[in-house]
Amino acid sequence: MYPAPVCSAAIGAQLGPYCPTETGVPAYFSDHQRKATIDAGRLAGLRVERLVNEPTAAALAFGLGEAAEGKYLIFDLGGGTFDVSILDKYEGVMEIRATTGDSGLGGDDFTTIIEQMIAAFGKLDLKQFDLVDRARVRRAAELLKINLSSSHEAPFAVSIGKQKYEGTLTRQAFVAMSFAPDLNSAYTDGIRPALRETGYSPMRIDELQHNDKIDDKIVAELRRSGLLIADFTGHRGGVYFEAGYGLGRGIPVIWSCRLDDVEKAHFDTRQFNHLTWTTPDDLREKLANRIRATLETFPPLE
Repeated sequence: MYPAPVCSAAIGAQLGPYCPTETGVPAYFSDHQRKATIDAGRLAGLRVERLVNEPTAAALAFGLGEAAEGKYLIFDLGGGTFDVSILDKYEGVMEIRATTGDSGLGGDDFTTIIEQMIAAFGKLDLKQFDLVDRARVRRAAELLKINLSSSHEAPFAVSIGKQKYEGTLTRQAFVAMSFAPDLNSAYTDGIRPALRETGYSPMRIDELQHNDKIDDKIVAELRRSGLLIADFTGHRGGVYFEAGYGLGRGIPVIWSCRLDDVEKAHFDTRQFNHLTWTTPDDLREKLANRIRATLETFPPLE
């Protein structure tokens, strides 16, 4: 951290005195906050000629300036705010018609979730850490979040005292289910698109080529997965083993079953993170919503 005069001098040296600028601000900023932003720019040696609402700036950054006229819904999620705005583009002008959001939701919240996942992996009690050790875990979580933005998996390492905790957080989701042909649509039209919508890469063990023992391959893929979907429809015995192993490893597990097949389950899965479905489309919607409600999500996969 540097004092404000030092920051102002550095900015001025880079851009020159009273450099004309356009500055982005949250759409919900009041007139008082906007004036304070202009004053802050002047103190930094800048001449703020225009304030641009952040949803508009985000839209321009992603090429909406070249898009056709019409109404657009803009999601703007940054480091500390979440704006949702309706933007109307007409005759080359972009106007915000409505905006709402959460001024306390942003990237730091996702860092906190990943920090908790690291703690769960290493069986660490963050409440017992001093400020230095807590900062180490926080830095590892921040780096992990950045790496996972562009990669399906990323390693982490944290040293606490004489102990070093290492692991890999991954966007792979292990799908345990029956391989019966009549359930193919439950995977292709239900589970797989729901996972890809929430940024997870689905993996079914029967889709992999392998020459070693299948049990070893299952365990290896489970260990590198960040999520396990266990669908008991059809009651393949291996699903119970895979779900139980994942649960024991501390991997988040979502249990599901087609509604007309629930009573045939070997035990009551409703005591866990459980959902029932009737059609593949119903499964897709419910699973995607459950992942968003209870787990870390990522940008959708293409």
